[in-house]
Amino acid sequence: MNNIKKKIDELYEKLLMLVSDEKYLDEIERAHDFFSNGLEEETVEIGFNQWLMFDYVFQNGSSFIDELLMNDLLDDTELVMAAKNSILSVFKVFELERYTYIKDVFTKEDYMIENMMDIDRNPIIARVITYKKKNFIIEVVNEWAEESEDSIRKSIYEKYNEYCSKIKNTEINEFLRKNAIIIYKYLMIYKDIKIKSVFQDEEFFLHLATYSIINMDMFNKSINESENIVFQTDEYDNDIYELSMENVVICEIEVISNNFEIQCRNNEDLVESMNEIDRIFKNSIVKLKEEVLNVEDLI
Repeated sequence: MNNIKKKIDELYEKLLMLVSDEKYLDEIERAHDFFSNGLEEETVEIGFNQWLMFDYVFQNGSSFIDELLMNDLLDDTELVMAAKNSILSVFKVFELERYTYIKDVFTKEDYMIENMMDIDRNPIIARVITYKKKNFIIEVVNEWAEESEDSIRKSIYEKYNEYCSKIKNTEINEFLRKNAIIIYKYLMIYKDIKIKSVFQDEEFFLHLATYSIINMDMFNKSINESENIVFQTDEYDNDIYELSMENVVICEIEVISNNFEIQCRNNEDLVESMNEIDRIFKNSIVKLKEEVLNVEDLI
């Protein structure tokens, strides 16, 4: 078992070296822009290096794990595949007399852990790698509050159901494996909002409006020609834009299939955004609803 743990540690160290290599600087900058998209500038960053090493996919379809093989830095194909199939999730911890196992709260799968770390919370958010039929924890995320367990579970299931209904059906374990960034963003947004709530002594709200696109050709033409709307990313296969007025961003626009949603930090920005949206898109859209979400709803 010690030899297996040594190999996993070696893999981790080599990945850390790769993401520090200057030849990947442009790729890392693109990854960071994607990772931080939609977050406030002062948001505390959580998990970027781990996501970069294990989950980020290059523009050419490669990854840092693939680069280990291509650069002859690791010749253990089984270990590479184990790293590619590692999963970040929320786990309940069960400590028995002779061993400890964890249960994934989403897939309900159990993992008997060979290297249980000192853990001061339950459940945990951790990354598990299975190699040589043994399970090892290679990352524990400490920056989260256990009281948010119900909220994170609700958030992940909502994202998963949205993905299945609007993109394609998939098993939740595969969804989590390909979308670990959702968990990291949940943690960052939750912490950012809680910090602001403490210092501002107020609750945090997100003001939303949802629209249906009734003429996609007109919509695409309008959004591409607008000087005030700038494309940001196609995160989770949804197109993300920002709407600015007088060089100040007032809302984020997320296009999901034949619908889109605008998200604002206050009602004043929402009203201004809706007026501008009506002006830009005219008869190609119809508004479906407005709503206000608090921290537990929006995460």
